Amino acid sequence: MYERRVAIIEGLRISYITAGSSYNTIIFIHGLGGRAEAWLYQVKTLSTMLRTIAIDLRGFGMSERPPTTPGTIDFARDILGVMDWEGVDAAVITGSSMGGMVALRLYEIAEDRIRALALSNTSPRIKINLTLLRKALLEEDRDAQARIVRRLGSRRLAGLLSGSPHYILRVADKVQAEDLTHIPARITKPTLLIGGELDPITPPHELANLHRTIQSSTLKIISGAGHLAHIQKPREYTNLLIEFISKFT
Repeated sequence: MYERRVAIIEGLRISYITAGSSYNTIIFIHGLGGRAEAWLYQVKTLSTMLRTIAIDLRGFGMSERPPTTPGTIDFARDILGVMDWEGVDAAVITGSSMGGMVALRLYEIAEDRIRALALSNTSPRIKINLTLLRKALLEEDRDAQARIVRRLGSRRLAGLLSGSPHYILRVADKVQAEDLTHIPARITKPTLLIGGELDPITPPHELANLHRTIQSSTLKIISGAGHLAHIQKPREYTNLLIEFISKFT
């Protein structure tokens, strides 16, 4: 079982789910338009050995929407705020897609709070097709919606999407303008990189470039997975996390 809790961070109600009671903690960060439940398989499975926390970033899921459009630095402060609220000194930080960018930003501002990183289907810069996204969200264009589903590689998204269409577009516009390419070379903590064999958004070669940059990293590519490897191949993904984490917990 898991529990939903709320922390007050910078005056905002930030919601998250948590399970397990171990001192060792792993935190999961969703991508654009996602929510904590996207990590439910990992939260439940790993809670037998770790304390697990999956956060609804501000404006997504059940978390309060801020008055201005946030970027990765704001989302990173959500993670730090929940860690402080829960009394977590340091944790393994896991992020997918935009959540991986948030994890990189968190490393930049609070390296001492990170025990290790697990970054999947991500890149220091992610290009987002705003025109396609606008058609899918605002115009409800079925062809655009189908194209996005194909690019993400999963139809199991209905209950995992959150955030208003306009908010998602504003966040997408802001995040895609961010360049975090200066961060990976600084990383010295153990890092697991997970890619999807069929991911067209952050393809395996981009993860390979990240692997070459992060000297302390291990690269794993999940066969048959697209951009949402933790949802499409949850068992394979979680087993990679277990293998990685068992080395230092």
